[in-house]
Amino acid sequence: MAATVTTWPWRRQGPADRRAVLDALATVGLTDVRDRLIGRLSQGQEQRVLIARALVHSPDLLLLDEPTVGVDPEAQEQFYALLRYLNRELHTTLVLVSHDVAFVAREVTQLACLNRTLVFHGDPAEAVRSGTLERLYRPDSLVVSHHH
Repeated sequence: MAATVTTWPWRRQGPADRRAVLDALATVGLTDVRDRLIGRLSQGQEQRVLIARALVHSPDLLLLDEPTVGVDPEAQEQFYALLRYLNRELHTTLVLVSHDVAFVAREVTQLACLNRTLVFHGDPAEAVRSGTLERLYRPDSLVVSHHH
């Protein structure tokens, strides 16, 4: 790597730290851009760098707030594939704030809908069946759910 990274202000990065960084970058598919400044990356790549930064510490839980805002559709699908991998293969619990109803409806196992208070908590399919999503987004909206 081009620069020395510190995990704490008073501790220099050692070989185990460098290995964890490279492993995290490999997990998010960014080893090929590891020497680039973050400002030179696309928004999708920036989001994956931030995920890699968290993965260095092997978290059990990741909190993500609108992680695909400003990311093009192709990069969104790659990002969602990464989230599936983290959840299903690495068993990382993901808490995701999103307005992407299509992703939420097909991917999440538990759904919490908030509108100043908790409006719904449970199975996403039940939120669709019960009309909760329609009431939250607009009475005249159409929510389409499908299974792959």
